[in-house]
Amino acid sequence: MDKKTYPPFSVILETENLLTASAEDFKMALSSLMQQDVPLSLAQEVIVLVSGTIPNEIRTEITTTYPELKIVETDESFGYYEVKSHGAKLATGEIVVYADVDCQYDSCWLRSLLEPFAADESVDIVAGETVIAVENSYSMALAINYMLHRQKTQPKLQPAPRYYMNNVAFKRELLSKYNIPKRLPIFRGNCSIHSQILRQNGYIIWKQPLAKARHATPHGVRNYLWRFLLMGHDHYWLDILYDRVKQQKSGESAVSSIENLAQPLDRSTHKFKPKPLHIRLWNKLNYLFQQTRIYLKDSPDTIVYLPLALPIIFSSQFLILVGRLITKHNSHYLLKTYLDKFEPAYSEALKFDSLPHDAQQFQFNEVIGR
Repeated sequence: MDKKTYPPFSVILETENLLTASAEDFKMALSSLMQQDVPLSLAQEVIVLVSGTIPNEIRTEITTTYPELKIVETDESFGYYEVKSHGAKLATGEIVVYADVDCQYDSCWLRSLLEPFAADESVDIVAGETVIAVENSYSMALAINYMLHRQKTQPKLQPAPRYYMNNVAFKRELLSKYNIPKRLPIFRGNCSIHSQILRQNGYIIWKQPLAKARHATPHGVRNYLWRFLLMGHDHYWLDILYDRVKQQKSGESAVSSIENLAQPLDRSTHKFKPKPLHIRLWNKLNYLFQQTRIYLKDSPDTIVYLPLALPIIFSSQFLILVGRLITKHNSHYLLKTYLDKFEPAYSEALKFDSLPHDAQQFQFNEVIGR
């Protein structure tokens, strides 16, 4: 295949998710990337960002099996999104393609992400479709109510409300202009805030349904419980963050990053008002119903898993509710407890005492580019 077919590109892979994924997941992710119909040898570089989360034996096996990979050590105080941002700074390709260690990618994944950039110079972002492979009742329950929001599958590119960092490609110049927000009081979801900032400033996130990835489910009861409690924590804070981004002006004073949250109180008279509980519950039921329809339409035979999946779905939603209530009364308890236990260096760097504790403590930076 001619290297000139696509713009110069770099592939970025992190190891942060090994905290909840397995070494086998990592091996399968690498294997799927090596089997792409656009060979990774055409990339400017394939960067694997590693920190203390990866066991030495896995690191040795990777470097031995895949000597073409560029292994880069990262600071253990970096969180998931800081690692991703660091990768973009190291990349030399015009297009930066992001993958995760707990996903497996279809053989046409890379080609499907790159083709829109080659076909239209105005394309800045292409997001793939990340799903959970339904193999049993547990995976079906996670598919329906995990953090991967699926849209109805279309046969061609379509505008999307958000992207996920495990399956997306950017023009590198866009990432240098609009940084991925970091050091927010949330576990995951920075990419959703980034998506809103980009759309608010006139960028289209193009969804490419052919660029499909299959995401691993949380391994073990401990990871399952923590993930859904933290989803409740994130839901609480994301409502506030979304609201704050909406208050920003687009254009020359556009928000390019959300950093340094320990700022003076916002002087705006705007007060954040969360949606009433009954509206949130109704929206949640509609969402679960929509996700169920999408997965059953893709694989009708998986309906046999639905009866046993329902109790897991209900328990998951209960955990989300508990996480939200805990966070409402103690803003950072869940996130700090989790990070202190599993990512102590990042927890210390996050400086919880300086993070805002309510909706009125946000004042976003309004400087384009960093």
